[in-house]
Amino acid sequence: VWEEIQRVLTSQNPWSGLIFLIVGAVFGAFVSIYFTMRVTRPRLIVEGGGSGGNAATHTWNIQVINRPTFLGAPLTGETARNVNAWLRPTNRPSTAYLLQWAETPPTHEATIEPGQSRSLLAFSWSATHRGAYSVLDRDGEAVARFDAAVTKFSLQLNDHLGRQTFIRFTVEFDDSHLKNSPQTRMRFPMSPRTRYHMFKGAFRQFRQAMSRTT
Repeated sequence: VWEEIQRVLTSQNPWSGLIFLIVGAVFGAFVSIYFTMRVTRPRLIVEGGGSGGNAATHTWNIQVINRPTFLGAPLTGETARNVNAWLRPTNRPSTAYLLQWAETPPTHEATIEPGQSRSLLAFSWSATHRGAYSVLDRDGEAVARFDAAVTKFSLQLNDHLGRQTFIRFTVEFDDSHLKNSPQTRMRFPMSPRTRYHMFKGAFRQFRQAMSRTT
C-alpha cells in the first residue's frame, strides 16, 4: 500500500496534487490550533519588586504580571486563575512557604488578567529582630528568618491550568545601618525583553556617539 501511495505522490497523477492539498490543509489547521492555544495561555513573569515601611518595620513585595507575548509583542491572552505562590530557599529545598497576595482581603490565590499585575507579600523586617528578615506566609505571619548577606530563593507559581512557573532570584541583605531600616535588594534574572531593550538603548547611544564624532 505504501509503495502505491509513493507512486501516486511522485507521479504526475492528478490525485497527487489533491493529496498534497489535503495533507497541507490538515497540517496547517493543526499547527494553527496548537499555536493559538499555546501563545494565548497565561504567561506569568516577575515584573519587579517594591518595599515600604519605616525605621521600626519594613516589608518587601514581588510584582507578578500576566504577559502573554509572541516574539516580544503583547497578546490578548487568557486570564491566569487560582494562582498560588510558593517560596523556597534553595539551601532548604524540602521547605516551601505559601505566600499571601496583597488583595482586599488578603488571599493565597489570585486572578491575574492579561497585562495586569498582582503583588505578593514576601519578606518583612522588624527593629526588634535586627540582623535578620523573615518570610511572610499565607496568613501574613513571619515563619522563617534569614540573616545571610546573600540568599537564593526559588518562586513557584501554579495556575488553574496546572502549569508551574519557576523563577529564581537572589536577596541581598545589609542590616548594618543601626538607625535606619536595612538595605535589601531582590535581584531577578533579566527577561529576553529586558535584554532586548538594554541592547537597543546601548546601540542607540553608540550611534549617537559615533554621529557626534563624525
